[in-house]
Amino acid sequence: MERSQIQEVVKNQRSFFQQQPTKSVAFRKETLQKLAALLKTYEQELSEAIQVDFHKSAFDTYTTEFALVYTDIQETIKSLAEWSRAKRVRTNLMNLPGKST
Repeated sequence: MERSQIQEVVKNQRSFFQQQPTKSVAFRKETLQKLAALLKTYEQELSEAIQVDFHKSAFDTYTTEFALVYTDIQETIKSLAEWSRAKRVRTNLMNLPGKST
């Protein structure tokens, strides 16, 4: 990619980011639940593809791929509200007398 193309991509990404409001915790939880359901629906097909591509058994695929993702999704759903809460942080000396939130 040339520099001008990269600059255009960055400009478009910034514009998109500024136009979209932050998604609610409920929306993010619902999206994660849909992801888990989608993985479960296609688990067999994905496992077969991994077996063909990487010669990994179904058991190995589940224990080293799917189980980890399912666990991460559940942990994220459980902790999302806490992680999304606003919290005050100290302002470092370089930025005084500013405020940090």
